[in-house]
Amino acid sequence: MLDLTEFASRLAHLLAACVTPGALSPEPPPATAMRAFIAIAAVAAILATARRFSQAVHTRLAAIGGALFWFAIAAAALATLLASNGTRPLARAIPFVAPLVWAAMAVSAAAVAERVARPSMHHRALVAGLGCLALGAISVGSSASLLGSETRMYERALELDPDNERVLQHLGKDMLARDPKTAHEAALRCLKRRIDACACHAIRIDAELQLKDLPSATRHARTAASICPANVGVDAAAAQALARSNSHADALAAADRGIDALELTGSPAQELGARLHEARGSALEGLGQPAEALAAFGRAIELGASRETTLRAAALAIQNEDYAAAESYTTSMLAQNAKDADALYNQGLIAHKRGDYNKAREGYLATLRVDPEFAVARYNVALLTWEQGVNQEAISHVRRFLDDYPDDPRGAQLTKMIGAVSATELPQHNR
Repeated sequence: MLDLTEFASRLAHLLAACVTPGALSPEPPPATAMRAFIAIAAVAAILATARRFSQAVHTRLAAIGGALFWFAIAAAALATLLASNGTRPLARAIPFVAPLVWAAMAVSAAAVAERVARPSMHHRALVAGLGCLALGAISVGSSASLLGSETRMYERALELDPDNERVLQHLGKDMLARDPKTAHEAALRCLKRRIDACACHAIRIDAELQLKDLPSATRHARTAASICPANVGVDAAAAQALARSNSHADALAAADRGIDALELTGSPAQELGARLHEARGSALEGLGQPAEALAAFGRAIELGASRETTLRAAALAIQNEDYAAAESYTTSMLAQNAKDADALYNQGLIAHKRGDYNKAREGYLATLRVDPEFAVARYNVALLTWEQGVNQEAISHVRRFLDDYPDDPRGAQLTKMIGAVSATELPQHNR
């Protein structure tokens, strides 16, 4: 719900941005009491001036100009309300509100020119009105490239206000993907200004996770959770950090808190939901509850979790001997990418566990065709073929394994397995 302070500040900002869109931030920072007071006074002054102007200048143009100012402010107020959910920058409304604002100024300028013009200069009103409209077209038109892209709007807003929490919340994902260090620095600037800026806490934790600074991410996750106890973004970042640091009970609590908040608000934030359920699965796995962890991973995948989450769920399902679930996850990965080496390997491993020799062998060999350096696939196909009595093929795979991975301790196991083979047939460094 948009409070009066925020509403007034954003309304005045939108009206001013309609006049000079390139000079003001496309997405203003959260309002302060002083800014809101100035905004209310400014809007009230515009309305009062428009009314007094239409009463003082008894012409049709003056009446139309005054009415247009009221109409423009009403349109700006409606646009401000519609933009209150924070999904789009406030400047998105400029192309719709600016024509009304400039029309009001143009008609008022024409009314003034009509009032002061001599009878021989009756065309001055038309010139004044058209001149004002031309100025408006230049002002708004020069910012067309900015107003045509929400990403550019947010980037411009960040240039003008580097610690704008709203902007960081929208650009955080892209910033983290491009340069986690820059995202981390932006979050620190934001938090230096406002320690309760929850979106900046979440970005800071995510950046530290990407920068492999797990101790800092874990420490700040606990701090952020105490400062922002009801923020879903913080809960998601904190849950992931705590799960990776093996603080499984705390991670589970953070994940459950975030999931409850999403369900309570009915939010459709699928990305956050996926992260929360993925972190919940990690915590439950760490707490020794594989069935519950699989259910959590499954929910995360339904919400669009990453390939890595699906791969992890498949591995846990195989470990838990839930081969039907593992096969389902593997099939979905292969549907996305038929040459996914990890999925092909899991396909072979599931068949191996089920005792299906042909399918297992084909799965391992398919993995090696995609990625010849997939060591565990080479190891497993050597075991599989030896177990099935296909000794010559097994020896070939063992020889390849020993050549490619001379320092892998599993080489000694394979050498022992095929001990009947003469030592001269194997690489000497693995005897």
